[in-house]
Amino acid sequence: MRWRPSDRSGDQLARVTLVAGTAVMLIAASLIVHLYTGFSLPVLWGGSLAITLVMATLGWYLLSLVARGVAHMFTASGGLDRPREYSEQQALVVRGAYREAADSYRAHLVAFPDDQTARLRLAALLEGQLEDPAAAESLYLQVRAGAMTRSQRLTVGNGLIDLYRARGDHEQLRTELARLARDFAGTAAGEGARRLLRSAPLTDESSPA
Repeated sequence: MRWRPSDRSGDQLARVTLVAGTAVMLIAASLIVHLYTGFSLPVLWGGSLAITLVMATLGWYLLSLVARGVAHMFTASGGLDRPREYSEQQALVVRGAYREAADSYRAHLVAFPDDQTARLRLAALLEGQLEDPAAAESLYLQVRAGAMTRSQRLTVGNGLIDLYRARGDHEQLRTELARLARDFAGTAAGEGARRLLRSAPLTDESSPA
């Protein structure tokens, strides 16, 4: 087993380096000030010693706080959240264990109720492999009731359009097509929805995208 310095040893070494470097710079600065101004060298050295002691205590503490804050900001628990991964659920889907994958997504949503991506993944699973359109519709509407990104808004709209088209619910289908055409005007999805909305009758083969 190779010896590796502990985190504490590294911390102490960094602290000694900081304090020693501060002391050397202040002593050199004191000599320069003394040579150019004739100011009392013992007074300058006394001031340098005081500043060094402050750096060894309060200064080091403040630098540690700043370093921890920056590190925290760039982790998943800080301000820049990393995208969540769903490796467990994906592995279950690949194995064909669709119900277990759905249960895993539900357990995840209990722990992370604001995870709209997981809710959309569960809705797609219910709509597709598990053939439970009512449960999928409920999840899509839950996502719509919360905060959504533009991409999630499009996913919800397309998901509901597919559900209503398969169910033959032309009234709800027209409502969703109109919403998609309005919210995504100028895009391929929006223009496709607008064309389908103008066509009559709406058939099961119609698609907004």
